[in-house]
Amino acid sequence: MRRVRDRTRHSLSRRLRVSATLLTILFLTLVGIVIERAYQLNLLNAVESRLQAHIYTLLTVAELEDGELRIPDLLAETRFNQFDSGLYAFVLDSNSQLLWQSKSFQLLNHVELFTLSRDTQQFVQFISSGEQFNALGQGFLWQGLNGQTMPVTLWVLEDNDYFLEPLTQFRWILWSGLVLVAVLLHFGLWALMYWALRPLKDLARDVHAIEIGELEALPANYPREVRVLSQAFNHMLEHERRQLNRYKSTLADLAHSLKTPLSVIKALLDDPSCQGELRHQVTQQLTRLNQSVSYHLKRPIHQPAYLKQSWCAILPCAKRLTNALSKVYAEKKIVVTLAIKTNVMFPGQEDDLFELLGNLIENGFKYGDSRLQIFAHESTTSGDGNSTIRPQRTLTLGIADDGAGVPVAKRLAIMQRGVRLDAQAEGQGLGLALVNEIVDKYTAKLTIETSELGGALFKLEFVYTT
Repeated sequence: MRRVRDRTRHSLSRRLRVSATLLTILFLTLVGIVIERAYQLNLLNAVESRLQAHIYTLLTVAELEDGELRIPDLLAETRFNQFDSGLYAFVLDSNSQLLWQSKSFQLLNHVELFTLSRDTQQFVQFISSGEQFNALGQGFLWQGLNGQTMPVTLWVLEDNDYFLEPLTQFRWILWSGLVLVAVLLHFGLWALMYWALRPLKDLARDVHAIEIGELEALPANYPREVRVLSQAFNHMLEHERRQLNRYKSTLADLAHSLKTPLSVIKALLDDPSCQGELRHQVTQQLTRLNQSVSYHLKRPIHQPAYLKQSWCAILPCAKRLTNALSKVYAEKKIVVTLAIKTNVMFPGQEDDLFELLGNLIENGFKYGDSRLQIFAHESTTSGDGNSTIRPQRTLTLGIADDGAGVPVAKRLAIMQRGVRLDAQAEGQGLGLALVNEIVDKYTAKLTIETSELGGALFKLEFVYTT
């Protein structure tokens, strides 16, 4: 038989919420990284363009006189004129010797940079004496008014703080905004999923309403995707109802066919010539047979046992059944022991109790050797001091015999309809199956054990709130 995985612990809405949250975080993180990287590259391009503009400014004021490069001490860009301003410039000759430096460069430790060939430009980032710089260098072949030429390399440096400050500010704005977007998107997706899954919650609520009898069928106002499921469910429900009606009709026919001969037998018993004791016994059994037929007629349309709970005493029912069966199995001379107090009650209908005890006690008479013990007792479980938890009571009902017992390997099999432990004995193998159906109706528990008498012990446990 194919095993079905237990999926009761999984929630569809929880899966969607967790997946949407993780996907949102992953997506916005990747977006933030890409945007930050793009801004960083754009900021570096802006730094390079700014340094290029400073180079062109310096070229406009530079002159070559008598083989020397002359640049004014005071420049239009005031940061070149201030010590340690963060903007520096110097000129190297073809031998990497310093030809000129700005005033801002004078307090700066010597920076080792290289010469560049003519019409060559290079942007570099480097660290010197623990400080980080962005630098742009360009090589020129300088020509004076007298036709004299000199190869030089002009370098302009800028402190990396001018690059990091706007980048840090942009990062704070970017990630703060993305966090805000993530929070808003998170709650928005949760609200969207709640709205999208609302039809499934309505479907579950309507199915529960059908279970407790408030609705006959699922309504037709579901979305198109769910409507197919609701229509299939209604068709299945209608099919089950028609099948129950067929069962009811079959049982009605059976009841009708039995009631006619029963009425004839009862009429014969009313004849004064019938002896009193025989007449009393046959009348009692016919009444019980009538009750059994009526019980089976009502079974297909019974409501669940917990919807209309009643109470009936166990001891009178057990006495009536043992007295009747003692006469049927008189040749076995079974000694019956009833360990049941008069105040022990069965939490259900009397018909169900008769059906349960009738089948189990008859099995005890049929398969027992000389002794049969029937007991019933109640126990109470407290609600742990919590006023919202009502105490629970447990009714334990047992039938034990001194027969051969039931082998452990066959204890589950004999619960099935049509299965008998002894193929030579009379019967159709339906008794224990009927008992098991009633036990399921009451959400009770049926176990088969070995009794102290040496035979089988059929033990029933009913748990209910007081």
